[in-house]
Amino acid sequence: MSHTVNASELPGTSSLYQDYLNQTESITPFFEYRFSDVDHLFLQEESFLPVCSPQLITVLERQNREFGSSELTFTHIQHLKNGARTIVTGQQLGLFGGPLYTIYKALTACKLAAQWQEMYDVPCVPVFWLEAFDHDFAEVNHIDYATLQNELRRLSLPQPDNSAQIVSQRRLGDEIRKIIDSFVDDNPVTDFLPAVLALLNDTYRPEYTFSGAFGRFLAQLMATYGLVLFNPLDEACANLYIPVFQKAVSDASALDSALQSQTNALKDAGYHQQIQLRDSQLHLFYTVDGIRQRIRIEGDQFQAGLHAFSETELCQEIEAHPLKFTTDVVLRPILQDILFPTVAYVAGPGEIAYFAQLKAAYHLYEQAMPLIYPRASFTIIEGKIRKSLAKYHLSLTDVFLDSKSLFRRVIGDVDIDLAPVFAQVHANMSAELRSLAQLVGSIDPNLASATENALQKIKYQIDKLEERSIAAQQKNQKVITGQLAKIQAHLYPNGNLQERVFNIVYYLIRYGFDLIKTIYGAIDDRPVAHRLIEL
Repeated sequence: MSHTVNASELPGTSSLYQDYLNQTESITPFFEYRFSDVDHLFLQEESFLPVCSPQLITVLERQNREFGSSELTFTHIQHLKNGARTIVTGQQLGLFGGPLYTIYKALTACKLAAQWQEMYDVPCVPVFWLEAFDHDFAEVNHIDYATLQNELRRLSLPQPDNSAQIVSQRRLGDEIRKIIDSFVDDNPVTDFLPAVLALLNDTYRPEYTFSGAFGRFLAQLMATYGLVLFNPLDEACANLYIPVFQKAVSDASALDSALQSQTNALKDAGYHQQIQLRDSQLHLFYTVDGIRQRIRIEGDQFQAGLHAFSETELCQEIEAHPLKFTTDVVLRPILQDILFPTVAYVAGPGEIAYFAQLKAAYHLYEQAMPLIYPRASFTIIEGKIRKSLAKYHLSLTDVFLDSKSLFRRVIGDVDIDLAPVFAQVHANMSAELRSLAQLVGSIDPNLASATENALQKIKYQIDKLEERSIAAQQKNQKVITGQLAKIQAHLYPNGNLQERVFNIVYYLIRYGFDLIKTIYGAIDDRPVAHRLIEL
């Protein structure tokens, strides 16, 4: 089996993402740099990047102490004090680290920081931005995996009454213990299980918030690489956001024009629009009584739920209570890159499409969009699945077929319709024996009846053979159907790429924490293919 798959062969890959990976001329105008322009960024005589403020450094030190980050993380924070550059990524606060691609993003940022620091002799620090502003609880409250019976299962924390509350502030509650217990029950007892269970029990405690648990979990997994974690929902640095938020209010019309102009150009070039722009809305939310509400523009007023502000009043409210305001997908990366000296952002396919609409918005804030670097993309193939793929001569792209098409793909050469075959045998046998009956009957009439008796006995035996053959065929097909269902459950669960559904903990239980090093080692400097990791 090939150890790489072209991105174009992955289901759901957009033309924008394919063209970005291929660095075609039609897509490059929407970005500040090609992702291959690393030399250009590092060999400039003067850095165009900001330096982390002392205030932000203090917050990073405190937060990472609370997360239990490694000593290398604090060495990296010291580098930030001295003007190091950052390779940033981020993600929602999924249960137990969220889908596999979250881990792949973090490891890609760590690998790039280490490689570029060595190549260019410039301190580089990997930073993970916790998406603490988000309120989509259903996106982060669950874990998906395959049971010991190779059936897909989802475990979820119950949906709260207040669905608009910012997720990162929610406490996990006692239900998290039930989730951990159920998950462990569905997994094998291995030499690695006690350490993994200790990690879960230590980082996902009922009293922890989503952000606290996620940060502690990721800090442990990334300890070797010194990943710096940042939770933006922190009062101690909220005043740094004030100029960004106030500009979103005072320059609302100019920001919308910049976004719309870039989006129109993107669509004219034949690409899809990832961010749906809506008229008369700020790119900010306002938290009212624990509920996160979009700020709408109504004439010369700004409306958030029942709260109305003039432009002056809204800017004053931002000044007084900056943490009541949170960004949407447009402002979040801009805020990030004003706070950090971001030389590159590690992005997934959807994020790359977001950034294709943001270049003009960055310029409005007098910022250059960082280099957007595609995250590593993998499918993990366990030994039992690899054997099944080999048995049926399947590639990963075959597994992307729907279940009926995959079944036909496997049994196409051996799926014989037995009924007409046996019917033909009956016909041939009857014709031959009746011809024989005429011949021997001419010698002795009694032999003709004996031949007919023989024909009936042969027919009976052939009928029994047909029954047994059909039963065996059905049994084999049932076995094949089960094997193919197992393959798809592990490699293409619910019709999605494995990395978008499964969680790293499932694999840690089976293969231990060295798996993190294996994934890190599989990341290379050619982010143009989906790679297979065989275990």
